[in-house]
Amino acid sequence: MTIERTKFEQMVNVGGVTKEVTSNVTSLSPVQLTDRQKEISKMMLNNPRISVKEMSLVLSLAERTIRRDLSVLQTKGFIRHDGPDKGGDAGLL
Repeated sequence: MTIERTKFEQMVNVGGVTKEVTSNVTSLSPVQLTDRQKEISKMMLNNPRISVKEMSLVLSLAERTIRRDLSVLQTKGFIRHDGPDKGGDAGLL
């Protein structure tokens, strides 16, 4: 997965110090994300090429749960998907 950082740059790297995405997402956006969605966003930001399978192993969740949260993040405008439905890349906007 690739990441475009326009929405998350402001939230994560302030003065060279990485801040918690969870506190910044709430303060900068009227859109509320679940803790799990925030963690997925953070993982994508830290590793742009992370796969759904890797996220599911790290978070001890089903791949379907990760895909559902990615779909919600896409609907809310935080990520976009490029490429075919099976494959392609998702990136933070």
